[in-house]
Amino acid sequence: MSSRPVIKAPVGRPSTKAAASAPMTKTPSSSSATGGTKSKGAPSAVSAAPTSAPPLSSNLQTYRELFIARSDGIGYTTQQINDASRSAQPVGDALDESTDFVRSWSVKLGKAIKYNLGAGATSAASTTDPNNYLMRFPEGYALHVRPGKTKERDGPLVFGHPLSPIAVFRSPAEFALHILWLMSSSKLREDCSCRLCVRMVSESISSKAEADAAKSVPTPAEPARPQAKPRTVTPIAPPAIPVPGAALSQAPKATGALNTTAGKPLFQPLPMGGAAGLFRPWELVWYQHFLQPSRGAWRLGIVLQIKEAVEAPPSTMPGPLGTICVAPIGFKGLEQLSINASELRPFLSFSVPAMRQGFQGLTYDQSDWHQLVLEAQQQLQLQQPPQPGRYDVPTIALEASKAAANQINACFSVFNQLPKETPQTTKCTYGGVFLGAEMILLGDAIRVDAKEPAGGSRASTAGLLLASGETGDPSPHSVDVMWVTAIMTEQGQLRFFGNIYQLALAQPGSVLPPMKPSGAVFEEELEERNSKEASASAASNPNSPIMFATWFWQLRELNASRAESDVHGRFYSSTRLAANLQNATFLQRVQQEPLAGPYDDSCIAASALNRRQKVSEFMYLGERQNRAATIGQAMSIPLPPIDGVKEGI
Repeated sequence: MSSRPVIKAPVGRPSTKAAASAPMTKTPSSSSATGGTKSKGAPSAVSAAPTSAPPLSSNLQTYRELFIARSDGIGYTTQQINDASRSAQPVGDALDESTDFVRSWSVKLGKAIKYNLGAGATSAASTTDPNNYLMRFPEGYALHVRPGKTKERDGPLVFGHPLSPIAVFRSPAEFALHILWLMSSSKLREDCSCRLCVRMVSESISSKAEADAAKSVPTPAEPARPQAKPRTVTPIAPPAIPVPGAALSQAPKATGALNTTAGKPLFQPLPMGGAAGLFRPWELVWYQHFLQPSRGAWRLGIVLQIKEAVEAPPSTMPGPLGTICVAPIGFKGLEQLSINASELRPFLSFSVPAMRQGFQGLTYDQSDWHQLVLEAQQQLQLQQPPQPGRYDVPTIALEASKAAANQINACFSVFNQLPKETPQTTKCTYGGVFLGAEMILLGDAIRVDAKEPAGGSRASTAGLLLASGETGDPSPHSVDVMWVTAIMTEQGQLRFFGNIYQLALAQPGSVLPPMKPSGAVFEEELEERNSKEASASAASNPNSPIMFATWFWQLRELNASRAESDVHGRFYSSTRLAANLQNATFLQRVQQEPLAGPYDDSCIAASALNRRQKVSEFMYLGERQNRAATIGQAMSIPLPPIDGVKEGI
């Protein structure tokens, strides 16, 4: 750390009015001044240098600047912070050193350092060091303002800590603790007493403890399996649960499941909006359960925790890697499982079979499953076959899981409520929603009904020549993709807001529209498609400059809205979803030729996934208080907490 000589700065509380902001004046100085002597009681790492300065006005004080050579700051961009944030109020750009907020924080940090390192000090003013210090922010840290409801409520926050893009220091006192550690010789984060480092160390210890516990759990050896004959999976035959959607030409193949009961899942991070991963915590999914080494059945469960899930390249078979903790649904008492991620499927990729006679038209909560099991067990003890309309325990368990899945799909619950515009309004906005089986966040891509916008809000496409030779809108279609910018409820009605896009193919050399959605899932869809276009163009014209048609997200509606009934579900990138579903026909076509045709033909997300409210036996149940209330008695394992998710109680 070094000190720079005199700074003249006004002292006082920062004003939010621009007229009251006066820029700092710096006198000529050097960060390596010579000839200075250390003041008694001053911090030992600070070198003071004599300076001469012009007379100061009565409202200015002399400060010595402190600079720290060491820093662990990441230097997040404003875009990275806002992409990771769940707040509807984006932070502004990093503040300049001349702003009132930065000046105030620098002065307060200097006082804190002087007090903590001053000899025999009981306050910042009682040290024997006569100097005032102004602490500059370590490299990679910056002050941003998140707008409040009023100008006076604007909140300055320091971003840059390696914990996450949204981890913040809320006051100079919090930040000073971290700076003191950076000034020390310690390289161990355990020695830092700031709130963010304590949390970072705690999460690291928890993750290590979980990993050690998982290693200590004995894994039963898998029975020997013949290598010559591959396993076959029959998801339709009893007691398998799902029936593949009509667009799937073959049943997925299995690679094996780990039926090992894992320990209790620990704290887990909230996914980032727009992320490309297929599975998220607390989502309803299909998983493969092997009754025999060569015969599997599909079951339904809730994702508890995603462990060691490293996403493979989108077109890689069989899809995501790692293991996922899943809690089976149906009855209480079922133990959680650790499943290979490749053996999970999004809920909307299969259809839940019709309920058996006696359960049709009933929700999960309307059936007394405990009593039905007791009666079935009594019949078994009497060695009597089930009476007409009665079933054995395995069949009841199967129906319970189907009924639970249908009930979960028919509900929604919101989380992370954002501040209201006025206390009287009945409109509430949120950072996310569990829509049936799926978690949807701000910044996500969702499949929605394609509609002709009211009031002429459709985006202009004038001058854009599509690869089909047409100008303007592509051919008619039924599914669009919304980039979600707001989630709102009003009197129990759920609506989504955002820009509407459709995949389109532009001729080589076309100037693409500047407005495009942000998020990994949008980028991945284009990257996969355009890489195939480039490869095909290079193969057909090896001696010519590479010119190829370009896939892009064409804006269809600006600031559009869709009701809950218009939303099909979350959008997944085509090749990633096809790899997970092991749709060989689609993947083979991707490898052999560029994707072409209208959206519904070229994007498997539209053709291979069900629409949430169009599944069989759908009975709308509306809003629930939280995710646990939606799942109800269908699962006995408590949901592990998700960092940043705040639900209604």
